[in-house]
Amino acid sequence: MEKDLHVGLIGPTGTAKTICVKDCLNNIYDNTEYGNIIINFSGQTKAGNIQDEIEAKISRKRRKGHYGPDNGLKKVVIFVDDMNMPQKEEYGA
Repeated sequence: MEKDLHVGLIGPTGTAKTICVKDCLNNIYDNTEYGNIIINFSGQTKAGNIQDEIEAKISRKRRKGHYGPDNGLKKVVIFVDDMNMPQKEEYGA
């Protein structure tokens, strides 16, 4: 059953969160309808990098300002791996 929900997996390092999600994306979803994009964050990741990466993979323009997946896919699942926020340094960097 389709629910269109956002999901967050939280847990300690080494508990197979990434493996479980990748397995679901590659095997459970009907790959003729769903595409997937996997993005890894780092301390140097900027919003523009993420936007460019997503837009490069969903480049078919449906109407002004609205993009969609290529190859006749209906939806795209975006998996953000290792999303974290580094602590501010002493001087705010």
